[in-house]
Amino acid sequence: MLTAPEPRQRRGRGGAKGFEIAQKVMQDGKITVEFDEAGGTWKALGKYGAWFESAVGIHTRDICEPFHDAWKDVSDVEKRTIQDRMLVFFYGTFCIVYTIVNNAF
Repeated sequence: MLTAPEPRQRRGRGGAKGFEIAQKVMQDGKITVEFDEAGGTWKALGKYGAWFESAVGIHTRDICEPFHDAWKDVSDVEKRTIQDRMLVFFYGTFCIVYTIVNNAF
């Protein structure tokens, strides 16, 4: 069972987005995100596009060491772990999430 992390408050900013994402998933199930496939950018679009992009950053910072200069330097195991976590929270075909996680950075 998923449990939501405690929200962190920062000065001058709202609570962490990760808390909102986890709350939404626990309440309503996975979140559907649209991607710009036609434009070839694969950017997350729509109501939850920013949440998807934030989640990629949250999981990347949690899993990867901060010393990587480029996404290609991140191991395949770490990329796969990020991908697996993203599939827990968001709907999308494996192909789309795989493309985003492996090529977006």
